[in-house]
Formats: sequence, structure tokens, C-alpha cells
Amino acid sequence: MIGPFAWLQIPEKELEQMLSEYLDMMKDEKNVELLRTLKVYLENNMNFSVTAEKMYVHINTIRKRIDKLDRMLQIDWDSYISRLKIEILLQFLEL
Repeated sequence: MIGPFAWLQIPEKELEQMLSEYLDMMKDEKNVELLRTLKVYLENNMNFSVTAEKMYVHINTIRKRIDKLDRMLQIDWDSYISRLKIEILLQFLEL
């Protein structure tokens, strides 16, 4: 395991699966933009308006992107650990 993932006690298989899923998504430029949106959204405490301001897009664009990500990745927004895993993983990807 690597760095903060060891601290979170994420099984290596789960880490590999998550990383593989995100890397596959990055093959499509539209998905890269979705992942960038997710990164900014999480960095701003899941605040739609602040995320929209920082990305220079309309708030409804952010809502649609997050909704699409939710369907694609089935994110458990209520789980702090789940969000933290994603946030740390996004730091490893070059977005």
C-alpha cells in the first residue's frame, strides 16, 4: 500500500480497482473534465457554487457533472472515508 492509503487501511485490491477505474475514465477527455470537477468539488467541501466559481462555469453545469459522476462511480457522499479515499486518489492522478 502507498502512503495515506495505508493509514486509511484500504485493501490493496480495492485501491487497484479504484485506480484502474479512474485511469480508464481518463482515456476520454470528457471524463477527465468530470474528474477535475470532482476534485475541485471535494476540495471545496462539496459546495456547488464555490466549485462553479473556481471552474468558471454555471452552477447547473457542476450539478450535472456531479450527478453524472455519481451514476458512474456510485459515490457514497455520506461517508467521509469514501470521500477522503476519492480525494486522495485524485491527488495521484495528473488532472
